[in-house]
Amino acid sequence: MALGSTLEPVERVKQDTEGLVKEQYAGDDETVFTVWRNENGKAIEHFELLMHDYFVRGSAQSPGLLLGYREGAKVGNKVSCPALPIHLSAGQAAEVRQLFEWVVLNFSKSVPADVRSFLERFSS
Repeated sequence: MALGSTLEPVERVKQDTEGLVKEQYAGDDETVFTVWRNENGKAIEHFELLMHDYFVRGSAQSPGLLLGYREGAKVGNKVSCPALPIHLSAGQAAEVRQLFEWVVLNFSKSVPADVRSFLERFSS
């Protein structure tokens, strides 16, 4: 998928989570991939991939993925926001999971190898 192949590092990333180092990569179609590492910048703790109207989140502490509509996504006559999340149907969740796997398989080489390897554990 082209979404993953267009990701490039963001030069200035706001460090807004105490105790974690945040890395970001941006690509076409408002795709944003964020990785949070431990405070020494080595071990990956969490990630979030924003693509199209969806988010995919994962954590080193859990083998599963959290899937949903990204903030501001218009779904019918509603708008998704953290306070009032709109849940994906089972079919939509399966499509988002498949899209995630395709995007990750096609991540650009600018995304470090350890990050790409970490994400493989979330693929089926």
